[in-house]
This record gives sequence, C-alpha cells and structure tokens, in this order.
Amino acid sequence: MDDIRVMTWNLHGSARPRLDAVADLIREHDPDVIALQEVRKAQARRVAALLGWRGPEGITLSGFVEPFDTWADMSHLLAEESWPGPTSPTSPRALSYFCSVLPGTGAPPDRADTGYPARRREEVRQTAIRFLERDVHHLWPNAAHPKAGFRWERLAVADGPDAAGPARFASQFWTANVNPSDRYTLSLPGTAKSRISPLDNTYDNLILAGDWTACGLVAGCVEAAVISGRLAAHALAQSPPLRDIVGFDHP
Repeated sequence: MDDIRVMTWNLHGSARPRLDAVADLIREHDPDVIALQEVRKAQARRVAALLGWRGPEGITLSGFVEPFDTWADMSHLLAEESWPGPTSPTSPRALSYFCSVLPGTGAPPDRADTGYPARRREEVRQTAIRFLERDVHHLWPNAAHPKAGFRWERLAVADGPDAAGPARFASQFWTANVNPSDRYTLSLPGTAKSRISPLDNTYDNLILAGDWTACGLVAGCVEAAVISGRLAAHALAQSPPLRDIVGFDHP
C-alpha cells in the first residue's frame, strides 16, 4: 500500500486565522488527507473553496467536546424528506447529526428491566439539552450565546405544539443505542481472526452480514456493512461476482 500523507491543523490557536495563508500552507505540503480541528463551518468552507473544492457542501467534525464529539452536516438529505418546501417557515434550513459513545453502566441490565431503554434515552435527551445550552455556541455562534444559552426558536418543529425553551427539543430525533444489535463492534487487537465471513458455509441455511463480519474491512462503518451485504448476496446467488465487490480483496 502506498504511503498516505495526513495533515492536521488546530485553528483555535489563532483567533483570526488568515484563511488564505492556511490554504497556501496546506497546498505547499500537499497532504492526501487534511483534518481541521476547532474550526467554524464558514472557515472550513472558505478553506475548501481556496483549495479548489467544488463538490457539495457539508462538514464532518470529530474531536469536539464530550458527550457529542462528532458532528456531521446532513443538510443534503432535506431534499429527500417531505417538508413543505424551502420557502415555508416550518421547513428547516439545515440538518445536523451529533453522536458519541454512550457510557456503559457496568453490568448488563437485567432482561426483566423493561424500562432500561427509556431511561437511557431520557439520559441522552437531558445530555443533549445541556450540550446545546453550554457547548454548541463554539460551532454555531449565531444559534447560541456563551452566557444566554441556546436560542431554542432555531429548532424546526415538524408537527405538534410550537413549544418554547428546552421543551422544543421534543420535536427533534434522538436515541440511545442500548440494544445488543445496536452496539458498535470494536476492532480490538487480535480479534479479527474471530470474525466470520459471509462466504462461510459451515452451517446450512445460514448466511451472515454486517460490519462485524470478516468482509475485508475490519471496522465498524457503513462501508464494511455494504461490502458484507454484497458478499452475502454472492453467497446466496453468486451475484455480484467477487471481482465486482470493491474493498473485499482488492482496492
């Protein structure tokens, strides 16, 4: 495999960074991957434009404060949803996805504890409200104030009462992935050998699929899930051919 040049830059250290100078230095080092840390959305867009990016807008940011250290701009999905239209006052102008690791509780909950999922979901709701009030102003300075807190009227309401304050968060979608099948599969050292391939025919009438299988990409991600699903389809129907499954045993 060829070497990959990775460059990281934390822009928080300079209160008013010269974005043209930032782009010039990135261009000079010519990295394959550039990771900008503690950068505002407008700054990232400007740097991308200076570097010649002409693709769709959107940001994926990781390494922010806990508990929601990862943010992805998913506004491109709004066109696929059934909102009244971009000119309607009830239609959102942006769609943001926040996620992070949900701390465990030690021992697994008792199977008879049917209220456990609801309690963890309520924990996420309360944590998200605190995050919006306390931390999100670093990313969205026009949506929150360091002292006054989050401007709750900024949240779009799909249906139901037009609540005010933190109660408006009820209009959003949030969840806590606590069911066993929802949990993230870690790629810990020495564990890859224990993964089962979708092509494994040891058991009759059983084909496995998922990002946790031996599919050629040992990571929990949608790419691994797609590769695994295509391998499972090949095991069932010999289609698609293995040579067409990118990422399995070839780049």
